[in-house]
Amino acid sequence: MRYVIASTSKASVDECRAALAGITGIEFRVGPVPDTSQGCDAAVVWWPLAHEQYGGVPEPGAAQVLLNPLGGDAPEVILATPSGPGGTSGVGPTDSEIEDYTFNALDACIREYVRIFPECRDKAVVLVHLEASGINRRDMRAPLRGMERFLRVDG
Repeated sequence: MRYVIASTSKASVDECRAALAGITGIEFRVGPVPDTSQGCDAAVVWWPLAHEQYGGVPEPGAAQVLLNPLGGDAPEVILATPSGPGGTSGVGPTDSEIEDYTFNALDACIREYVRIFPECRDKAVVLVHLEASGINRRDMRAPLRGMERFLRVDG
């Protein structure tokens, strides 16, 4: 699997590029989702936004594969991150909780994607847009540690 890491902020993309240097199978892009999703098969989207835009009912703790019937604004397959208990964000305030959330959200989304579409395991390109996926923070150190852990395990 290959990944496109994107953000509307060039500074955020530069920070990701520096933190994830040395990990293969990653491309970096700057812009909104419609502009950065070209050539992507799926996109990780934070669960409230995913369900509002693309339907489905959140299941606490479970990532979901949703379809984008409209196309154009995002890839055809939307990977909704798991919600927390009781429909909460599932993210605690500490750096270690943010790091773990980032790792677990990405891991759950990709596992569910591969479960539904096993043929995509080796050839899919997945967009992880920082703002759309709910990973973006003012201080990106903890999310980037979680993302790096995920990419090293998945890659």
